[in-house]
This record gives sequence, C-alpha cells and structure tokens, in this order.
Amino acid sequence: MQDLLNSYFLGTTQEKLQILNGLIQEKNIKFLFKIFSVSDTDEKKLILECLDQGDLNGEFKAIYLEAMRTNSSELFSFMAHTRQYPKSFFTEAEYNQMVLKALFVDISVQKIIGIKERKNTKLNTMINDYIEERELANRSLPIGVEEYNNLGD
Repeated sequence: MQDLLNSYFLGTTQEKLQILNGLIQEKNIKFLFKIFSVSDTDEKKLILECLDQGDLNGEFKAIYLEAMRTNSSELFSFMAHTRQYPKSFFTEAEYNQMVLKALFVDISVQKIIGIKERKNTKLNTMINDYIEERELANRSLPIGVEEYNNLGD
C-alpha cells in the first residue's frame, strides 16, 4: 500500500484519477480515507469529485463527513456548493449540520446543492435558535440567514 500511496502523491492528475477510481471500485474505504486525511485542499477536492461520480450507494460517506469538518472554506464551499453527494447521501441531521456550518463560516446557504428540497422543520428550528442566540448576544446575523429565509417553503 505504501507504493500505491507514493504513486498517488507523485502522480499526475490522470494517474491520481485512475488510483482513486480503482479504490472506489474496490470499495477500499480505509485506504481512500487515509489518502484524504493527508491530502492538500486540491487533492481533497479531486477525491470528493471522484466520490460524487463513482460512489453510487453512499458507501464512502465518512470521507464527506470528514470534509464537512474542514477549516478550509474553499473545501467546504466546494463540497456544499458543487457536489450532489451531501444532498443524496447525508441524513437529515448531517445535512442540517452542513447548513448550520455554512452559516457559522459565512458561506452562501442558497448555493448549497439541494437546499430547497432538503429544507425541513428541524433545520428551521435550529436556524431560529441560532438567530435567537445571535440576537441575545447583540451579534449581527450572517447573510446566510436571510438567504435561508428567502428560500420559501
């Protein structure tokens, strides 16, 4: 496996795609997670893109959930704004957490893939609680709150 890891990190984009697609076909979640955990932002985006196209059953969701924990607004925006995976495979609670994180890090909520379809009562309650907390602390609301409220039902 060390040879495969070296080949991945030293390879061209095309070679990386071949390795990633092979790992997805083999359902080698553990090794793909290892690659993801030591990758830079661009490499992580490539992995998420491959998963979005190749993981048709949501078997690699742990990698997407790890991406959601990122401190990189670039990676988080890429995941939330351009990938179908969270819309398709996140549970309601996981999807709601992604939307709340978008508010916390001031990322556009209206651009989140599937936001209109996945909007739900629990998410409404969570956002209303967030608004109340911010108002009680005399803090301004991120633009995402207004975007969410303008989505309608």
